[in-house]
Amino acid sequence: MGDVNAHSDSWDHHQRPSHLGLQIEEWTTDSGLLILNDGSHTRVNPATGGLSTPDITLATADVGATAEWSTQPNLGSDHLPIRTTLTADLPPTRRGRGKFSFRKADWTGFRESLEKKMSEINVDTPINQLNQQITKAITSSARKHIPFGNGRSAKGPFWSDKCEEAVKARDAALRTATQPSRTRADMEAYQQARAEADKVITAEKRAHLDETLKNLRPDADLRELQNAIGKLKLGSAPGQDEVSNEMLRQLGPTAERMLLHLLNTSWRSGETPAAWRRATIVPILKKGKPASAPGSYRPVSLLSCIGKLAERLAQRRLQAWLEAHHKMDPNQAGFRKGHNTNDQLIKMTQSIFDGFEAKSPNRSALVLLDFQRAYDRVWHAGLAAKLARLGTPACVTRWIMATLRDRRGRVRWETSFSDSRLFPQGLAQGSVLAPLLWKF
Repeated sequence: MGDVNAHSDSWDHHQRPSHLGLQIEEWTTDSGLLILNDGSHTRVNPATGGLSTPDITLATADVGATAEWSTQPNLGSDHLPIRTTLTADLPPTRRGRGKFSFRKADWTGFRESLEKKMSEINVDTPINQLNQQITKAITSSARKHIPFGNGRSAKGPFWSDKCEEAVKARDAALRTATQPSRTRADMEAYQQARAEADKVITAEKRAHLDETLKNLRPDADLRELQNAIGKLKLGSAPGQDEVSNEMLRQLGPTAERMLLHLLNTSWRSGETPAAWRRATIVPILKKGKPASAPGSYRPVSLLSCIGKLAERLAQRRLQAWLEAHHKMDPNQAGFRKGHNTNDQLIKMTQSIFDGFEAKSPNRSALVLLDFQRAYDRVWHAGLAAKLARLGTPACVTRWIMATLRDRRGRVRWETSFSDSRLFPQGLAQGSVLAPLLWKF
């Protein structure tokens, strides 16, 4: 705790951010520290009456997750007293990093605690501070209700009453068609109901896509967020903020609405919290490679799960726009819905057979290219220029470039960390958007 005489949106929205404030914000993010301030002012200028927050309180994640911070009545100074309450029953010091045991989690208690904390957050808070408060609410609830140490997929955002009715009719026809007493007419009725359901679902998907593509800027809705959360991969390691996909899967209604507000605020403003752009890089030894050679390791970036969720929503919009406007190479099969490696194998095999069957047989040659450190070599300015040439909506390009700006990472080896390093170019390994952006 101290008077740093600096300002940043992470703790002071009364004054403009200062250079020193941005440096302190960067240092706290890289150091894994939580800023306990809740946005309240800590000083009143005796000459002008202006409010500011030059005093900040920092804590490590294990202590700060359950800490309570507040200002107290003035005692005569221009600075207000600050009261920080720490939980006395802290867990014992662990060897190693430790992790949450989700199988033993009290998810009911987690949701109830999180709902209460989320309802107390001011939605008008600046984006960096809003992200930090949401993160703290999730992690503090997790610390209380998850020991530290498959449901059915949600329907898509296009799903409507028409889809529901068509699917019910199809399922009813299927039950009749699978009875021992079924007739040929029952089988034909099922085939018709199935074809009708497919037709209705396809039409509703197209209608939803057309509505979305009218303007790529509209906010995500709650159904879209829930659908994206439902697709999150469980068991993935969290980023520096310690918010995991398992925690996001257990959000209650209030927490979901607050998270949706954060993501939409980022999308509308074209800003991304600094925590989303901080990576912990873990080197993974490649199979059959010597452990003593630095080139034998594949770097994997552990990124903020909230940030990756935001990328998933942006990726869906960009992918839909590219497909609808025929901006994707028709020969590309990778990272496209409805396409896979089999498409390329079939094309290649057919080409070879066509060569054999030609009147004058053609010889086929196959060239395979492997790009070394492909993601690391992406030039940000060039990427922005290519997106602009494609006619990508400005709001999409601005948000994507915000996710790449001031991107930093540090290497973790067992329990030790390197210094933080700025990455002026390249895409993060593990980024949801990286495969799509690399093609440009």
